[in-house]
Amino acid sequence: MGLSSLSVTCIKSDQLGILYASTWEGGIFRSTNNGGQSGHMAFFVGHASLGIANQYGLYWVGMPTGTGGSGTTTNLLTSTTNYITNTWTHIAIVRSGTSAVTMYINGVANATATYNGAVVFPTNTIWVGTSGDSLAGSSYTGNISNLRWVNGVAVYTANFVTPPGPLNNSQVENQSGAPSAAVTASQTSLLLNTAFGTNFLVDGSINNFIGTNVGTATSATLDPFVF
Repeated sequence: MGLSSLSVTCIKSDQLGILYASTWEGGIFRSTNNGGQSGHMAFFVGHASLGIANQYGLYWVGMPTGTGGSGTTTNLLTSTTNYITNTWTHIAIVRSGTSAVTMYINGVANATATYNGAVVFPTNTIWVGTSGDSLAGSSYTGNISNLRWVNGVAVYTANFVTPPGPLNNSQVENQSGAPSAAVTASQTSLLLNTAFGTNFLVDGSINNFIGTNVGTATSATLDPFVF
């Protein structure tokens, strides 16, 4: 597979659920940093549910405050380091057990928080590159690659060496990231490797979700494994 990334405005996929132990990760290449508290999403699940964004130059993670994932989004994690533009950054948000949530930036734990609620989404859509149906003012400017969503496994529980190559829908212990947990194909809910070419929207998980380019997302050759 040619190393590549996706210049994202928005992609939409089918329903995903989140168990208490879960990991979502990906490579982010932000080309501009124009601030904003709620816009410029890197990836987002449901509306007002779970996402990572730029909040005044920092990495930000939100969780739902309403029942069943509805309502507004509260600030759960804010990084202690600023967004870095024009360079690849590996971001991993890991929920271990029933409450502990950790943000890793390039394999280093940067922020932790406690979230005791179940993450249940009010919609059946995952958005990549925007915060929801309305694209205006919230689209992401840059590239995203190797976005993986793992349910039932806290893949990283300590500082780790970032994955050296494309993520897989299954892995043995320490295969992608070291140290890292083993992952079975049935535990990977979504995998967007964004391989360069016409198939850059193909989901590599066994769910084979259908991505819909509802914005101006394009495929681009840009090596994401230079964290």
